[in-house]
Amino acid sequence: MNTARSTESRAAGSPQFKARAAGGLWWLCIVSGIVGFVAGAPLIVANDATATAVNILAKESLFRLGFAADLMQSGKITPVIDRTYKLSEVPAAERYLQEGHARGKVVITLE
Repeated sequence: MNTARSTESRAAGSPQFKARAAGGLWWLCIVSGIVGFVAGAPLIVANDATATAVNILAKESLFRLGFAADLMQSGKITPVIDRTYKLSEVPAAERYLQEGHARGKVVITLE
């Protein structure tokens, strides 16, 4: 067994180490690209990294809302609805909210 050679192949500057590091980075790019496509497809601009970055920064709240909507759709989280009011009862809903009684979402229905 040639210990000098095995130590040499593990050194940070060796060709084997560089090849493995490059392969690891390649897989990281592939995986992050897939996750980005699934999580943020509406924000992606094909072949334009600058426009994609601008979309994500400009629409951060939209990105978060979309992420939350996906979680709700999958059933991983559910919104808590405290009370439901008709559109004609908006003043009562506002009073309820301002009094600090709400322990969930207050919903206004269009009836």
